[in-house]
Amino acid sequence: MTLNYHYRIGNIEARSCDVHLTTWRPATTIELVQWAEGEKPHCWAIAWFIREKEGYKMVFCGDRPFDLAINRMDFMTIAESAQRVLDRFCEEDTH
Repeated sequence: MTLNYHYRIGNIEARSCDVHLTTWRPATTIELVQWAEGEKPHCWAIAWFIREKEGYKMVFCGDRPFDLAINRMDFMTIAESAQRVLDRFCEEDTH
């Protein structure tokens, strides 16, 4: 079963990926990235979800989610949406 998810608000994006945070294998989790616009737009991971026995949990990459450039409301909106999607994905995968 493969996950297909993408959601972006401002400079925060949630996107489906595999457990190694890559896109060339079937997607089974979600990572949250922060975008820097400009001449060469680029992004970096700020958090991702890991599947455990009871479902998915979010793991932060250091203190990146607390960067002042991140809108906290946008981050929480995206994180909550991603968690709901993963909860449904986990439920479907176990049935």
